[in-house]
Amino acid sequence: MLKSPLKQARKRVNTWLGITPPKDRSLGVIDALENDQLRGWFISRLPGAEGNRFMLFMDDVALGTFDALLPREDLLQAEGVLHCGFQVDLKPLLEAQPHGLHALHDGQSHRLVLRTVRGRTLADKTVTGRSPMRGFLDKLDATGLHGWAIDESAPGQSVELSMYVDDVHYMDLKTTLARSDLVSKGLPGERAGFSQIWPAGLLKPGSTVDIRYKHSGESLSKSPRQLAGSAVPSTRATLGYLDAWHTQHMRPVTVIVPIYNAFDAVSECLESLKRTMPPEARVLLINDASPDPRIAELLAGLTGQTGFDVVTNETNLGYTRTVNKAIGLCPANDVVLLNSDTVTTNRWLENLRYAAYSQPRVATVTAMSDHAGAFSAPEIGAFNPVSPHLDRDTHARLIVQAQEGRLLEVPTGNGFCMYMRRSAIDALGTFDEQKFPRGYGEENDFCMRAVRRGWVNLVCDKVYVFHKRSQSFQGEKEALMRAGAEQLATDYPEYRLLTQRFSDAEFAHVRYLARTATTKGS
Repeated sequence: MLKSPLKQARKRVNTWLGITPPKDRSLGVIDALENDQLRGWFISRLPGAEGNRFMLFMDDVALGTFDALLPREDLLQAEGVLHCGFQVDLKPLLEAQPHGLHALHDGQSHRLVLRTVRGRTLADKTVTGRSPMRGFLDKLDATGLHGWAIDESAPGQSVELSMYVDDVHYMDLKTTLARSDLVSKGLPGERAGFSQIWPAGLLKPGSTVDIRYKHSGESLSKSPRQLAGSAVPSTRATLGYLDAWHTQHMRPVTVIVPIYNAFDAVSECLESLKRTMPPEARVLLINDASPDPRIAELLAGLTGQTGFDVVTNETNLGYTRTVNKAIGLCPANDVVLLNSDTVTTNRWLENLRYAAYSQPRVATVTAMSDHAGAFSAPEIGAFNPVSPHLDRDTHARLIVQAQEGRLLEVPTGNGFCMYMRRSAIDALGTFDEQKFPRGYGEENDFCMRAVRRGWVNLVCDKVYVFHKRSQSFQGEKEALMRAGAEQLATDYPEYRLLTQRFSDAEFAHVRYLARTATTKGS
């Protein structure tokens, strides 16, 4: 074994000084590992070392320093030491590790090492811990799956699982359902069951579905499985847009961009609109009295440019009143609310409009994004950077092309990029300026009013718009979000439950397609 540079240097100094360092004649043995209890003995014979202390490692990760003080009659006669035994409970030590008890009980081999306090290895033992995880994938078919999982090290607790399709992460699951069949067999089945349903045909026949324990990566029994059956024909409506076009029920559309400071973000947003706006649509830029003089200069450069109109508020009105004012300035048109910190992509507006007229009573349609909370893809509620091997336009194009044209009905849209049908505005009114004067919650309130009156809100998977988030509300954001959430909870007690829609299998499918499209070739 090669010696460390420090040890080599110390040896040369000692040789030069004529010093012979005391030898470490410590002894130690690891006897056994049973029920997370590690037993053995250790005798310190290192001059100058205090106590009978040793160090324990697992896979080169330090678990701690311990004292060997238990009586060992078998060593008294052989080594002249009685109190040298140890029994270390590994459970609390492993629970402090990133994967908890699964760091040992994962069915894999692990090396436990006993060392002196000076780092000399005295004993090691390779062990294979039995996994405390037990589970079974009971059923998989075209409309969903169900099964059970338990963690014997934490009986009665929910178990976190992950679903993979063709070896790509699809979604996370959690056991929450009671399984009386397990309880009757003496197993902790109070919260052991899981179930996930989805629309028929969501997954293709032949897809390999694997349910794994989230932390250890082990598959449940009878998992993975291949999805049997034949392709299910789509029943999604495709004629709504054509009907609206032929009957001339489609309104012109105006894109409303409320602006307050954030010069760099606004500049990038306007450049993207110049590249991606269809010629028949208009853009209304409304400056809410931005104190940054560069904003006025930037907008002045667009005055008179085809397709762009500029309005400036004399005083700051706040987001909600500014948007309502803008909606009133184009009374015959559908509108799209577009944050000034977005970057639009190819055919974004055409595809939003198609979705908006796919059904008779569509109130709103929202885009997917890299950074828009529940509307984010590939990962929900997170910033999704552009793949390193792609540029931004290609990243968006691959995500959109991978999608299947699903129109996902949701309880609420998101004002970062939200199409609003004029017929819905006429029926429901505009945003509530009294309850949401500065923003955060006003579009959720509008959408919930729509749901209660029989309208629908959609997410279009064929639109992907980049979003920097909250460039204009940085100082107020948390307070506004808190106040908006409290108001929504008061007015719509069902709102929180309805938003679970964003984490269901159909939304997971959209994100799965985005994930696979952007990681190919990486």
